[in-house]
Amino acid sequence: MTLYALSIQFQTILEMAEDGEIDMDVVNGSLECVEADIEQKLDSYGVVINELSNDIEKIDKEIKRLTERKRTIDNNITRMKGAIKDAMEAIGKKKIKGDKFTWTIAKNGGKRPVVFKEGYNILSIPERFQDWTVKPDREKIREALESGEELDFATLGERGESLRLK
Repeated sequence: MTLYALSIQFQTILEMAEDGEIDMDVVNGSLECVEADIEQKLDSYGVVINELSNDIEKIDKEIKRLTERKRTIDNNITRMKGAIKDAMEAIGKKKIKGDKFTWTIAKNGGKRPVVFKEGYNILSIPERFQDWTVKPDREKIREALESGEELDFATLGERGESLRLK
């Protein structure tokens, strides 16, 4: 029986007891049986949750390992391409054709990059070239509210609840 079904069964027995439809000895016995079933089901859930949590830890470690491996391979590719480009520039060639590959030094496509001049002051950039983003500082707002300050744009909310497995 599912945990949901057990919960409904438990609630039904409680409602029957409140209405006086069944003897209290029967109610107590039924509630104990359902509680035992729920406890057993929760233990089973706990085992599965622990197994899945362990899987997550293993997956996270594998992701970290593969990410590091990817970074190493990417760095090796960048280093090899740099060496090829340096060699081609050293011999004055913009294009070299081999049996399997053709190597070409070409200008990058896309829009030309904007390069800021040395020592520029961000505040001296005219407003028409500015793009500012305003973001509330939640920590400062929380501190103000916790110290008793009343703000017309924010209040402290209630903390939620979470299920903990030990």
